[in-house]
Order: sequence, then C-alpha cells, then structure tokens
Amino acid sequence: MEPSHTQSPTLEHLQQELGLSDEGMNKLEAFLQCLVEDCVPALPPLWTIKDVATRLNVSKRTVETIIDEGKITPTWVRGQRRFEPEVIEAYLRRNVDRPG
Repeated sequence: MEPSHTQSPTLEHLQQELGLSDEGMNKLEAFLQCLVEDCVPALPPLWTIKDVATRLNVSKRTVETIIDEGKITPTWVRGQRRFEPEVIEAYLRRNVDRPG
C-alpha cells in the first residue's frame, strides 16, 4: 500500500468543507492571525542610558554610578550599553523609598 500524499488544506478548502460564509471566513482568518501574533510576542525595545536616567529621574552620571556599583547590568549591543526595561523597573521596585 502506497502512502497517500495529501496537501495541507488551504483556507479556501476549509471554507468549502466547513460551509463558511465569506464573513465567517474573515472572522476565522482574523482569529488565526491573532493566534500567530500571540505565539511570537514582540520584544520590547532596549533603553539607552538617557532613557534610564529619564525613567529614574536622575542624571546620566548617576545611572553610570549605579552601573559601576553593580546595581544594574547593561546589555552590550555593538559596544553600546542598553538596558531591558524590566530590569530598570525591578531596580525601581527594590530601591524606592517608602514612607514608614
């Protein structure tokens, strides 16, 4: 017995097989697109020292001091320091002064 070689169904084949209207097909395509986009989340942009200084409301020199103290670690991209926003937000949570 020879194996059967079937092609993957196209959306048009599915539409015919399932008896979907054009509107139903549009909804199915939109749903599938959402699934694809959710499976491959976009990466957040990396921040520069200036971005970090703005977020922390400090000078760029203060950010460099924080780096030198090892409190935040940059990611190096082609010889330039960049920062993941989540790392900076975590630093803020750890170091915010809270009223006692």
